[in-house]
Amino acid sequence: MNNKDNCAYYGINLNQKEIYIPYFRHLTDLKVGDLLIVETNRGQEFGSIVYYYNCCRNSKRQKDVQIKKVIRKANEEDLATIKKCHELEKEYKLIINNLLNKLKLASEVKTCKIELLFDQKTLYIFLKRINEKQNRKKIPIKEIINELRKELQLNVFVEEISERNFAQKIGGMGVCGYPLCCKTFINKLGSISIKFAREQNLSINLQKLSGQCSKLKCCIKYEKENYEEGKLDPEFLKHSDDEEPLL
Repeated sequence: MNNKDNCAYYGINLNQKEIYIPYFRHLTDLKVGDLLIVETNRGQEFGSIVYYYNCCRNSKRQKDVQIKKVIRKANEEDLATIKKCHELEKEYKLIINNLLNKLKLASEVKTCKIELLFDQKTLYIFLKRINEKQNRKKIPIKEIINELRKELQLNVFVEEISERNFAQKIGGMGVCGYPLCCKTFINKLGSISIKFAREQNLSINLQKLSGQCSKLKCCIKYEKENYEEGKLDPEFLKHSDDEEPLL
């Protein structure tokens, strides 16, 4: 067996809610569907294997969460802990919402997602403005963190996220019938301009060009480079002038 056959590429869905994260390790008895306890740059977390390749592959994308090692397969005791984490998340969400009411922020900000790590010592909270265009008041992140750390006795991290990040956290189905790209494989959201649509001869219909986040669809960017290269080809320009706008 050569070196290429001695490593594996796993897609691990962290906390059963996060985007898929690739991970390298020597071949073991792990298989798709297995629940794992892993060490990440945030601490101990749980996840499940959602895909696997028996080959060497690498992703150079920067990720907010990085897996350092797989500690073990989840046992019965771990499964009970995972269940308890989900129950605690519901309790903590009520506490967070009560705090937002106390700070008179409930009409401006909502809790879109919280993540309690497997060790039950660290809590990540993701807040989103209810109306990004109208509400420009600064969210008192430090005050929220201090209040929650006192009440919950946990390491608390609070982050304000945009509409696009919200869609990435929650997920859903695109018009193509597949899960949202930002939820499954896009790790870093880039900027997308209406210029990309014009270059591809798409009709400028914002309702059709917008995704569930109400922003321009990520897939508009996929063909950008091909169209830029194609426009340097005289034959491409000749045919594109005769075509009707798509969509």
